[in-house]
Amino acid sequence: MWMPSLLLMAAWMAVVPGGTAPDATTDQAAIEACVRDYIEGWYTGDAARMDRALHPELAKRGVLQSPGAGRLFLQPIGKSAMVAYTGAGAGKLKPGEEMKLSIEILSVDRTVASVRVVSLKFTDHCHLARLDGEWKIVNVVWEPAAPPPPPPPK
Repeated sequence: MWMPSLLLMAAWMAVVPGGTAPDATTDQAAIEACVRDYIEGWYTGDAARMDRALHPELAKRGVLQSPGAGRLFLQPIGKSAMVAYTGAGAGKLKPGEEMKLSIEILSVDRTVASVRVVSLKFTDHCHLARLDGEWKIVNVVWEPAAPPPPPPPK
């Protein structure tokens, strides 16, 4: 009776990716490093960091508001454009601006993770996958940061 159960368990462990228990501390550090490459790469114009963070099949979409009508729409972008824009300095901070990052790892499973990043100009929700032993960003949905409140009247 116990033999079929052991064989079934052994077969499952051999077939399911990441069948062994992940090292949570190592995964969390690698996930944060990947997300930092993405967001810090953007704000510093470091295309190599952006390239390292993103999976080739990245699906990134911004939820933006059209001028005038105010309708919301999705603006898609892929890895090659993100790396090119980063290298061109499209996201580089201007003198006096600070990055102000908050990285919150929401969940980590064997091969997928979800992270929320709040920065000076954006809120990003990133999905990562561990492929070939490395965490890469495969999906991002983002929106512009909320505008700062107006200064109090004097």
